[in-house]
Amino acid sequence: MVVEERNRAEDELEKGEWAGPKVVESVDPLGRAVQTLTSEHLSPKVIPSHAQSDECMWSEKTVNLLRLEREKQIIRRREDQRRQRYFDRLKHWNKSDYLNEDSI
Repeated sequence: MVVEERNRAEDELEKGEWAGPKVVESVDPLGRAVQTLTSEHLSPKVIPSHAQSDECMWSEKTVNLLRLEREKQIIRRREDQRRQRYFDRLKHWNKSDYLNEDSI
């Protein structure tokens, strides 16, 4: 505990930041992006995604689940874009005066 506090204080004074656990983007065994905490000496600063994916996890069922998850994200994104377009057009319509040609 005392050593950790000393190291933390030294890092904050010398480098301006603590070199302890940080939140990083990582990849789980199924190849999905997740946020994890780094741990000193356990993981490098930058991990390529292909090095983290576990080959034995790629069964047909897993691939189908990942495909369904990806399709769900695509559908959700498409619905959000459609909803945004609708509200943009509604805002434009409410702003326009259909009797005045200059408002179009």
